Amino acid sequence: MDNDQLIQMIRQGGTPRERAGRYLQDKYFYLVRQIGVRQLRLSYDDANMAFSDALTELDWKIRQGESFDDLGKMVYTLTHRRGVDTIRKRATKSGTEPFGKPGNTTDLPDWFLDVLQNFDTDHILSRLLQHDDENERSQRRHRIIACVCLALDEMPKKRRALLVNKLDGYDYEELTQLHGFKTERVAHEMVSRGMESLRDALKNLCRQQEPVCRDLCAWLSRKS
Repeated sequence: MDNDQLIQMIRQGGTPRERAGRYLQDKYFYLVRQIGVRQLRLSYDDANMAFSDALTELDWKIRQGESFDDLGKMVYTLTHRRGVDTIRKRATKSGTEPFGKPGNTTDLPDWFLDVLQNFDTDHILSRLLQHDDENERSQRRHRIIACVCLALDEMPKKRRALLVNKLDGYDYEELTQLHGFKTERVAHEMVSRGMESLRDALKNLCRQQEPVCRDLCAWLSRKS
């Protein structure tokens, strides 16, 4: 069913509306895991509730006469928004900051070390992380992670989110649906651009002579 058919069925009400609702539920249920659990780090129950609320809101908007070119993008947007609302409500009750930097995912630094290794054809990063002294090796890793986090903060939110999803194990078919790309090839190209943006952000930090990034500067200067 295409967008126009689904919208028409929802506006009809009754059985057609129920059928359209079930179709949307089945087609976009993966957002519970991808947005709620993996991206926003909600519990499965909270993520499922955010998704259900998103579908309810979409149903209401359509019955109020609103039209959408891409229902998938709207379901994504509403699910993300409802998930963020859940986090904010929880933070308000606890008195804590809802989002920490550089994102909402505690494992992010490890993922971006993988990105760095992707570019590291000379294996300089691997050599940086290899040291006989365990304490020194750990300190180097922490400095590199801190630098990556700073670079991540400088990236546009959409590009950062795309990289987060890719490094969290999403395949290009999932990325195409999740971010509204026309084809998987476009998704692949956008991921490549995101990786280049990360490298540029790291180079910029080195130009600013950020002390925490000194372990990467030799590698980046050779890759200019």
